Amino acid sequence: MRYKLLLIAFIFFGHFHQTFSQSKGLSTIDSLKDSFQKASDKKKKVDLLNQLGYEFRKTENKDSSIFYTDRAVEITNQFHYPQGEILATLNYAITYRELKKYSKAKEYSQTLIRLCEAERDSLRLGDAFDNLAHIYFEEGDTHKALINHFSALRIREKTGDNYGSGNSYDNIAHIYSSQYRYEDALKYFMRSFKTFKKVKDLSRETLSLANVGLQLYRQGNYPAALL
Repeated sequence: MRYKLLLIAFIFFGHFHQTFSQSKGLSTIDSLKDSFQKASDKKKKVDLLNQLGYEFRKTENKDSSIFYTDRAVEITNQFHYPQGEILATLNYAITYRELKKYSKAKEYSQTLIRLCEAERDSLRLGDAFDNLAHIYFEEGDTHKALINHFSALRIREKTGDNYGSGNSYDNIAHIYSSQYRYEDALKYFMRSFKTFKKVKDLSRETLSLANVGLQLYRQGNYPAALL
């Protein structure tokens, strides 16, 4: 029963959070546009354009996301700013994956890996492998998806990226569950739950715990699933 109530709470909270986030995102976009108009420093402009690309992607406006990322790249081509190039490449990689243009998404993900390794940017390197894993999973290749999720997880654990690690645990658990490997899925959902509890993300903690209950139910452990 506990898992069921938590799942209901998560669905309600998730709907409210999505509506609130979309409204907040549009307000953020207006603020970023205003800041860009006032900016004169090239690095600042690139950072703002990359942020605009990210915010538009969050509001499901992929065309605008690519447009502002293109503008960021145009400026980074004029001077040496690896971090700006890394963030632009990350945005391309994720946006093209979400558009299901997997060939382009893989190309940008591989470029991102090379850039991150050259700049020793472990945080974004983990994101690059994570994105590749999602691409392979969406293409139906769970073997390659797991390889890349574990690559992302090793990097995130090593660098102390708790939130990223929580995401990796969750992603791995979902793949195991889709393969009917419920015991393995349970183990990684529990790790996800503990990690999101540690970083105090109540919505993700709740969802992970609900998924723990779901794995117990699928194993036929009904009394434990209803606790």
